[in-house]
Amino acid sequence: MKDKNLPNDYNSLSLEELTKEANKMIEDLENQKNLENSIENYQNLLKLNNIIEKKFQKNVKNINEKTKENILEIKSKKMQKELNKIAKDTNTFLKEFIKKQKKSELIIPMQYGLFSGGKKIRSKILIDVGSLFKINYESLIMIGSAVECIHAYSLIHDDLPCMDDDSIRRGKPSAHIKFGEATAVLAGNSLLTMAFE
Repeated sequence: MKDKNLPNDYNSLSLEELTKEANKMIEDLENQKNLENSIENYQNLLKLNNIIEKKFQKNVKNINEKTKENILEIKSKKMQKELNKIAKDTNTFLKEFIKKQKKSELIIPMQYGLFSGGKKIRSKILIDVGSLFKINYESLIMIGSAVECIHAYSLIHDDLPCMDDDSIRRGKPSAHIKFGEATAVLAGNSLLTMAFE
């Protein structure tokens, strides 16, 4: 706000500097004897108060926006850290579980479909919901692993020529391209069966 009775640089002053200036004007008003000058100074004080209020609101808005950005960044980092831990724990559980399976030529195609680099979002959602019901983390990892087996099975079968006929999955050849169509069907079926174990 520019006014002929107020210095032009008021908008460039900080809130603290403007408040000091307002306090000085109040002090001058209290000591002033001339009524005409008092009215003019009081009007200037009101104008300065307007500038202070606008600057304060702008600062509050900037602080709120920055705070929201910081909270979102913190939440994002926290969620990424949780996702990484859940993916690691789920993969560890699945690798140990597959080691216990009977020797079969299907193990390698099953692992190929299961450990193709997914983010394990389904496990994260399951763990978040399970924690609401106070279900222990290890149990949730087992259940999440079963869900991941079903998901991997669905992706292997979805890529088959009789379905979507996709030759690439997550930047790698689909299971049926790498191992053949029959093996991909059996690997998917085996993952589905393993989910219920």
